[in-house]
Amino acid sequence: MGEGNIRTLFDQPILAVNVGLTAFAENLRAQGADVEDVDWRPPLGDYAELTTVGGVDVDAANAEVLRRLNAGHPRLVGLGLARDTVPGLRDKLLLHAGPPTQSGLGLVTWDRMCGPLRGAVIGAILY
Repeated sequence: MGEGNIRTLFDQPILAVNVGLTAFAENLRAQGADVEDVDWRPPLGDYAELTTVGGVDVDAANAEVLRRLNAGHPRLVGLGLARDTVPGLRDKLLLHAGPPTQSGLGLVTWDRMCGPLRGAVIGAILY
């Protein structure tokens, strides 16, 4: 998908399938999106032999992750202010988890934020 296609993607109405918290669907509906709720739960059973579609043994992969984390020796190699390191960051700009905008900075107005994002912004401001 080219960059032009990505930019127009966010100009289209949202058609969403919600598999998870109903709050996600409620926030999308509040913004005028069409949402289809799916009542799905992981199947009950023994997860001892869980593998991915690609055949990766999940338990073995998790064990390798833990081995690497425990074998690591973190060290500080630098320290600085985010505004001196992150391009485009300036005073009174709060980064968020929403989709990018045409400016590429992810700027979104309060009235376009979903409830969970608004809560995160309020928490960041209070902090």
